[in-house]
Amino acid sequence: MRNIYNLASPPRNVPLLIRTNVLFGGTLNQLGWFFFGFGLIFVWVFALNADVLSWYYFLSDTERVSGTVSYSRRTGFSEGGGKHSDGTPVWANHYSFIARDGKKYESVSYALGRELKTNDSVNVEYVKGKPAVSRIRGMRREPMGPFVLFVLIFPLIGFIFVFFGIKSGFKSIRLLRYGKVGRAKLKSKTATSTKINNQVVYKLTFEFTAEDGAKYDAVAKSHKPELLEDEAEEQLLYDETNPEYAVLLDALPGAPDIDAQGRIQARGYFAGLPVLIIPLITVIGHGIYMCLRFIS
Repeated sequence: MRNIYNLASPPRNVPLLIRTNVLFGGTLNQLGWFFFGFGLIFVWVFALNADVLSWYYFLSDTERVSGTVSYSRRTGFSEGGGKHSDGTPVWANHYSFIARDGKKYESVSYALGRELKTNDSVNVEYVKGKPAVSRIRGMRREPMGPFVLFVLIFPLIGFIFVFFGIKSGFKSIRLLRYGKVGRAKLKSKTATSTKINNQVVYKLTFEFTAEDGAKYDAVAKSHKPELLEDEAEEQLLYDETNPEYAVLLDALPGAPDIDAQGRIQARGYFAGLPVLIIPLITVIGHGIYMCLRFIS
């Protein structure tokens, strides 16, 4: 912290910029938004083009008829490949067929490396009573197979980070407004197996005495432990009804300033705004894409 002033008694005013920093700031929170936003790109490109429902559709009784290839085109998808290869292209084979109800239907099936010629005869199967749900036998109804669903892991990890980051942020804001002020001494410091920007993340455990006279621990993790070791006693806030929930002020994103009157102050007019860049790009960018894809 930049000063050693004591916080005023609750309830305290928590400026909007401080709330923003606490809710969206912090390395793990920012990494969460990055993984979530970047991972969603792969969801739109791959997961939404995965053939994940064919196994369900074709568990039902099916009808088999002969169909005719209308034309084939190469998609932008491929599988396999490596450093010196682009992989095997996925072909979209458009076809038509006459169902048992006497009506003509048109559809498309996808195959890896199989380009069918116009007017070729193909074996078509469709769900009995639902000719609109069909495929060329041995092919799939979407460009990619179900295996591409592994890309869901990236936005899922990001979402978990963001969820718990925001949940913790709301609790910290509540402590800033209503929490009891305490002083904590460093009890232990251990290195974790995590690194951020090639810096080891340390787990620092502080001990403090609550208003009830009992001693409690407050834990903080940081790749910049010096920020939590610059004073003999670190200022913290704890929940009066549950002192086990406590937060050190210097461990909060942005480490808010405390003025001579004990008021919480943001560090400048634009403090907290940079942490909104990645969340805003994620929400606005993917929001626009979803509107264009699913609404227009």
